[in-house]
Amino acid sequence: MLDVLEGQVLRRIFVPVYDDGRRRMRTNKELTVLYHDSVIRLQRLRWYGHLQRMSDERLMRVFQFQPYSSRPRGRPRNRWADAVRVAMGSTGTPPNFDRQEWERLVKDARDH
Repeated sequence: MLDVLEGQVLRRIFVPVYDDGRRRMRTNKELTVLYHDSVIRLQRLRWYGHLQRMSDERLMRVFQFQPYSSRPRGRPRNRWADAVRVAMGSTGTPPNFDRQEWERLVKDARDH
């Protein structure tokens, strides 16, 4: 019963798509992918703000490590920092690390 309600709510949040001028309802799989992508993007932004506010002595600063060797051949691997940069660009959030301001920006991004 809860799945039915959740599907109805997600259909209202993510409006129908138009294919060739015809309205089409999204499938449950499409809705869950859209929902989980937005949730993951916002959690990345929250964690990034948390990491930026940490002191420099903390072990979690390892995420900023840049290896000095050359990259292997082929397509570069997807990195967490790249995903954060994309999320910041898609939500229009500048890298501001005041806690209250950052939380407000992440909340605004969640509401869009």
